[in-house]
Amino acid sequence: MKVGDAATRILCGLPMQLTVTAVDDLFIYCGPWKFDKDTGAEVDEELDWGVAGTGSYLTKEIKDVTQPNSTP
Repeated sequence: MKVGDAATRILCGLPMQLTVTAVDDLFIYCGPWKFDKDTGAEVDEELDWGVAGTGSYLTKEIKDVTQPNSTP
């Protein structure tokens, strides 16, 4: 993924449309959210989320956020 790409954050099975705002060697950033570059797992130190356990993940698959569980 690169800056400007559209991505979907999946949280509790629900999609949230995001835009990639930065990428470094380890992480993909979408605004205030940080995701592991290899697995897509959300990394949040305050919640103790990371590759070993997370509450959301990032996917490049674009989902219609107006229709939960839909695919284009």
